[in-house]
Amino acid sequence: GKTTVGKGGLTVKTTLDLRIQAKLEETMNDMFNSYVPNWAGFSNGAATVEDVKTGQIIALMGSRDFNYPGYGQDNAATAYIQPGSSIKPFVYTQLFEKKASGQVNYGSGSMLNDTNIDSIYGAKLFNADRKFKGPITIRSALATSRNIPAVGAMYISGIQPTLDTIHKLGVTSYCTQGDETQVGLASAIGGCGLKQVSLVN
Repeated sequence: GKTTVGKGGLTVKTTLDLRIQAKLEETMNDMFNSYVPNWAGFSNGAATVEDVKTGQIIALMGSRDFNYPGYGQDNAATAYIQPGSSIKPFVYTQLFEKKASGQVNYGSGSMLNDTNIDSIYGAKLFNADRKFKGPITIRSALATSRNIPAVGAMYISGIQPTLDTIHKLGVTSYCTQGDETQVGLASAIGGCGLKQVSLVN
């Protein structure tokens, strides 16, 4: 009750580490004071920092600044937002799982095509540089964040098996809001929403 709170009779414990939280806020401010937002075309950001040994969140920012006009008080770290290319490692994980089950032998040195695949995708698909590199190793495709090989990997593995693997790995909020039936292969490049806190975990 109010009396207990007023007398200071409560101890509030949190997993947040004030030093790391302060560093995160400083880093976010530095980024938004740099050329990066204008160059990359974004005006907000969110971050979640986790202790990987315990799974506890030790720092979190839901937006660039709580008092920022328009969306400062929206917590993008817990909202359903498309993760973009950060989902690609999970897509390749399912392709490697096929190796473990003896179906197909894929590894980081295996080749995938970085070519026009609108015939399987159903729409024009481009990489960020609007170029095709032809046959490329999975290692290089992931390192340079190529969209087309990632979509090809999901096509080979299957959409639902890949989503199942993503969920088993802990990203339980990805493609679970009814969007998976409409998104299809676009889920290989972040076309569904997820919670950032789930992805970090």
